[in-house]
Amino acid sequence: LEDAYEPGSIMKILTTAAAINSGNYNGNATFKSGSYSIDGNAINDWNPAGWGEISYHDGFIRSSNVGMAKLEQAMGSKTWMNYIKRFGLLKSTNAGLGNEVSGSIEYKYPIEQANTAFGQGINVTVFQMLQAISAVANNGKMVKPYLVSKVVDPNTGKTVYSQSPKVVGRPIRSETAKEVRELMEDVVTDKDGTGTAYKN
Repeated sequence: LEDAYEPGSIMKILTTAAAINSGNYNGNATFKSGSYSIDGNAINDWNPAGWGEISYHDGFIRSSNVGMAKLEQAMGSKTWMNYIKRFGLLKSTNAGLGNEVSGSIEYKYPIEQANTAFGQGINVTVFQMLQAISAVANNGKMVKPYLVSKVVDPNTGKTVYSQSPKVVGRPIRSETAKEVRELMEDVVTDKDGTGTAYKN
C-alpha cells in the first residue's frame, strides 16, 4: 500500500480489456512483432527478433510489448487514460490500512503513452491492481480489496467489526471480462503461451 511499482506485463490484461471494451481489438488482425518505432523511440518485445507477423491473440499470449503499444494507439491516449482511471489506478483504493499511495504516470508524449500499455512509466500499488483485475474476474464488477472480514471480541463472542465485498465500479462489460479470461487461459494452455510451465 505504501509502495508503488511498475506493474510490467500484468498491465496487458487491462490494456487488452480496454481495447476490447472500446471496440479497438480484433484478435485475428495481425501486426509485425519484434520492434516498433514511435517518434524515433523503439519499443521492443522481450524477444527482440519477434515472431514475425502475428495476430493480436498471439500477441497477448506471447506477451508482446509491440502488440500492446499498437492497441494503445488504436484506442488513442484519451480513451486509454479514461480506462486507466475507470480501473481505479492513480488513486488510493481507500482500503483503510494506512498511508496508501496514489501512484504516478508519465503520459506526456506518445512513447510514454504507449509504454504504459505494457506496464512501464506507470506506478501502481498491489491493491490497485487487485481491485482493477477483480473486474475481469467478476464479469465487469470491480470490487474493493480488503484483508480483514471481521473482528470478534474474544470475551463476548460479538462481532465488533465486519467488512464485505463492495462494488466500486464497472469498468468493462461482462462479455469483455469473459473474453479476457479466455485469453488469460490461453497464456497457460496454448503451446505458444508464456505461461505453459504452469499447465497441470
